Amino acid sequence: MASFSGFIRKSPPDRLKSYFAAKQVVAPDGFDWTSEGRGTALVRSIEDLLDDLPARQQDVIKAELDHLASLADNDGLVSLEQVCAGVGIDLDGLEGVQDMLLSLGKTHLVHVWANLSGGHIIDATELMDADIPSLAAASVAVENVHLIAQVPEAQDALFHLHNLVLAEGNTLLLTG
Repeated sequence: MASFSGFIRKSPPDRLKSYFAAKQVVAPDGFDWTSEGRGTALVRSIEDLLDDLPARQQDVIKAELDHLASLADNDGLVSLEQVCAGVGIDLDGLEGVQDMLLSLGKTHLVHVWANLSGGHIIDATELMDADIPSLAAASVAVENVHLIAQVPEAQDALFHLHNLVLAEGNTLLLTG
């Protein structure tokens, strides 16, 4: 099973349903989103839903679930609480770390990642004016990469950043 299976089993059913609906994953009427007494069966059922998607969409969702699962430890929970408090997100009424993670958008998750990794965050549209060697000295997240699809100078800057980050042994996280 995928590394996100434990995360899925611990996630609240309504939040799982909403998460997958937002990703355009269509579950049949009567799909059982509960894990109680059927954790492995739930994970397999969700994997079957994902298998019906185009390969690219499967990869994106599975990678996101793997990332969410990696954040669902004690360090991730502390960072999540700190980031949410800093941006005014109320966590009251949520059912554990899985519920919190599934309810957040990617920008909030990037901030959690940056908090955990000590990395920096930059918008892709700012890369042409950025000090790429300074950015590459630590892990860095580049958000909104899709916005530079038609901007060769920004793409060159991203490629340069990619090479320098890897040469420094750091991590590059891309969102779009």
